[in-house]
Amino acid sequence: MGPWFLAFVMLGVGSAPADNAPVDRAPDDDCLRWLADNEISFLRAAASKGIHTPVEPRGPIAGLRLVPRGQRRPLMDCELLRALAEAAPVFREHGIYELVFSSAYDYRTRRNTARLSAHGNGLAIDVHGVRGPNAAYDIARDYERGAGRWLDLPPNRDVLAECVGTPDTQAGRTLRGLVCRLKASGVFRVIVTPDDDADHRDHLHLEAFPDVVSRVRRLLGVLPLRSR
Repeated sequence: MGPWFLAFVMLGVGSAPADNAPVDRAPDDDCLRWLADNEISFLRAAASKGIHTPVEPRGPIAGLRLVPRGQRRPLMDCELLRALAEAAPVFREHGIYELVFSSAYDYRTRRNTARLSAHGNGLAIDVHGVRGPNAAYDIARDYERGAGRWLDLPPNRDVLAECVGTPDTQAGRTLRGLVCRLKASGVFRVIVTPDDDADHRDHLHLEAFPDVVSRVRRLLGVLPLRSR
């Protein structure tokens, strides 16, 4: 049975979920098994409104540490933890081992809408800074808006140089290189940067796919590239 046949079986006729709605099954055993198989340390968390499979990482995620700006716990859906683990090699390639975040799970609607935010599903995390052994980068200070092409850029390695562009500083080159490689990797369903709008002038919004069906929909080109 080929991958495309499997993809269409998974999608089903008329059964595709909403953009940020998990498949109707609980818990997400496939995701939990993936975390265990890849030695990602986590705790199963208590049921939280909006989260399909609530978990909390324990220690580094494939070498990547989450550092809260306040007192928020890194409560999230299993799929976001999986995405962070899958993206960890990209962060490490850029000398990044810590993500300073303000929120992951936050049960709220999107700005100026009645629609639940991906944070309300535990599927998104807002990163305000990144750190490595030799440097620390602040998104508000160091991300160089407009230095390269970002909006409507497809997740394709062939356009990586165009995405990075020509930042003036090493910090700017590092951050743009990081987000462009993350976008090219296809690990995250959505990445929103200061290039997108003023609401994200000081952070990166990293949003996971809610389930494997949504990943297949993106592969088939039927899932929008940008949503929050």
